[in-house]
Amino acid sequence: MKIKLTEEEKEILDSFEKGEWVPVKNLSKRKKELMQYARNTLSNLLRN
Repeated sequence: MKIKLTEEEKEILDSFEKGEWVPVKNLSKRKKELMQYARNTLSNLLRN
């Protein structure tokens, strides 16, 4: 069975296969940072 990928999915797969992705050293800390960025963004959007 052949899976059809979108152009965006193909680009992501190609990038991954080229080794352009690197692991995050402290995943827990990074997730907390990104969640805070998302909260700040949503907060700013709701104010405007």
